[in-house]
Amino acid sequence: RLAVLLPTGSGKTVVFSHLAAEQHARGIRTLVLAHRDELIQQAAGKIRAVAPHLNVGVVKAERDEHHDADVIVASIQTLAGPKRREAIRGIGLVIVDEAHHAAAPTYMDVLGHFGCFDRTPTAGFTATMKREDGGLAEVWEEIVYSRDILEMIVDGHLVDVRGKAVKVEGLALDDVKTRAGDHQAGELAQALDDSGAADVVADAYLEHAADRPGVIFTPTVDTAKSMADVMNARGLRSATVWGDMPKDERSATLKAYAAGDIQILSNCMVLTEGFDAPWASCAVIARPTKSAALYVQMVGRVLRPWKDKADALVLDVMGASTRHKLASLMDLTEREMAAPEDGQSLAEAALK
Repeated sequence: RLAVLLPTGSGKTVVFSHLAAEQHARGIRTLVLAHRDELIQQAAGKIRAVAPHLNVGVVKAERDEHHDADVIVASIQTLAGPKRREAIRGIGLVIVDEAHHAAAPTYMDVLGHFGCFDRTPTAGFTATMKREDGGLAEVWEEIVYSRDILEMIVDGHLVDVRGKAVKVEGLALDDVKTRAGDHQAGELAQALDDSGAADVVADAYLEHAADRPGVIFTPTVDTAKSMADVMNARGLRSATVWGDMPKDERSATLKAYAAGDIQILSNCMVLTEGFDAPWASCAVIARPTKSAALYVQMVGRVLRPWKDKADALVLDVMGASTRHKLASLMDLTEREMAAPEDGQSLAEAALK
């Protein structure tokens, strides 16, 4: 059970698509596991693009396209049902997308069923091999390949990134309770609202990123909506996406963002994985977090290269916090180096 660690935007899906194609040439049938619809569609589409000769089937909800498929891309939630996974046979390789989730009980059950702990070769791909409640060492035996974000920046595969602290007076993070190793979402949202964080964020966006397409990450749907409302009131065309949003409405919103009709997307934990918008160049972390893994996923959304995109900007919402260390740009790299100064890029700090 081997893992590959690559920064967000560096082509994990392309890599494992080639792996599945190579294994098919050896007569091996591959199962790809993912936990979100966006990731499932992305993986299936990329495998078809890399290897058009392969029959790629999707197993998710009412879709059950495994009978003649060379590669099956399946929802982990669907395979949680014993009947659905028992119907899939002849798997010689299992690939886990976003492999940092693999220690969860549902994954463990599915991996065990397909023999991943005793007979079936298994490969996991992720940008961050960190899970707040642990357990990943029981799944992944060795990281066999990794690239640091600074290597990817220097090689031009990702853009450089700089951070700017957005200090919100009255945001007392020490008063926010912790759950599962991070700030409790509801209490954090209340603290953001009580401190008037949305107005401060809007002012910072106008000052530092007025011409940048961006993504705002918040702790709750209500906070995401209120952030978008304040942005719109300041003349920054914004919209909100959330998990239970009607599918057609969400699709229309994402298309408007891609077309440039919307400048800023505000969301609650929806766009952290499987969201590909390389033109986006500003991430607003209005969800201060102690989780390095979550921080890496959020910032990773804006690191992909795009025409005329010189770098990415991260606006980090900061409050008074003396007891807890918040994740920061330093969590993007494994390299030992001095922390970037406010406004300094990660690559610039690495050269100090």
